[in-house]
Amino acid sequence: MKVFSTVLILLFLVLQYKLWCGHGGVKHLLKSQQAIAQQHVSNDQAKAQNQLLTAQVRELQSGYEVLEEHARYELAMVKKGEAFYRVVQPESSQSRNHER
Repeated sequence: MKVFSTVLILLFLVLQYKLWCGHGGVKHLLKSQQAIAQQHVSNDQAKAQNQLLTAQVRELQSGYEVLEEHARYELAMVKKGEAFYRVVQPESSQSRNHER
């Protein structure tokens, strides 16, 4: 009877180890759930970015105002008859002292 009890206890301990630490056990399940949650966050960010890009494409296809704004601010283009002025901020006295 003592041998049988020892075998049962050992079997129980082995099964508990496999349940908690083995492949497909609780530890693996928790890691998988965490990876899935991170992937959901990543997917949501990608969906938001895709929606923003889709809206920008629609705006560019539908009118010239957005295209003109893009050309003005990102490419520094001007219309005929317009003058382009660039305002440069003077360097601060502290940054000049550090350069010397």
